Amino acid sequence: MPMQSPPRRSRRPLALSLVLALAGFALAAQLAAVRATAVSRLLCTTTDPVGCDVVATSGLTLLFGVPLPIWGLLAFGGLAALAASGLARDRPHDHWPAGLLFIGGASAALASVALAVASHLSVPVTCLLCTAVWAVSGGLFALGWRLAHAAGGVSEALRLDLEAAGARPRRTMVLALTLAGGVAFLLVHAALRS
Repeated sequence: MPMQSPPRRSRRPLALSLVLALAGFALAAQLAAVRATAVSRLLCTTTDPVGCDVVATSGLTLLFGVPLPIWGLLAFGGLAALAASGLARDRPHDHWPAGLLFIGGASAALASVALAVASHLSVPVTCLLCTAVWAVSGGLFALGWRLAHAAGGVSEALRLDLEAAGARPRRTMVLALTLAGGVAFLLVHAALRS
């Protein structure tokens, strides 16, 4: 009797993660434009009860002097790159990057919950773009959980991903330096603007 190969994992959650991360990136770019110009360009008006410009220019939207939409561009761009790498043929292991996508999705969802609560308590209007970002973050969290669960749980998925990252030190170092450089650029740019 011939040996059967193990069933191939579904690529659908990774593809959906990539689509959601790219949607998050686009929404963050739109919010960055709203913040920069204080004018809502898409989905939002400047009248109550909807006003992305009011929310985007409030004091809630800075972290270390950098507008939150810029952090969103960095985060969603990173999550999109991770999801795309999981769809590649030369991925490090069969469940790559389930653990890292779970951590990224959980972080985005937690930040979204905190921002939703803070926004609701301190700004009297609704930002449809912000709400869409929160929904995207929740979706990324759910897909990350599904991927990690398929890999044997969050801790197993994260262990596999970290082992794979350690087995590819050059790629990991380039990624880490690129991410650190992006964060450093944002912080220096914010310091020079203030």
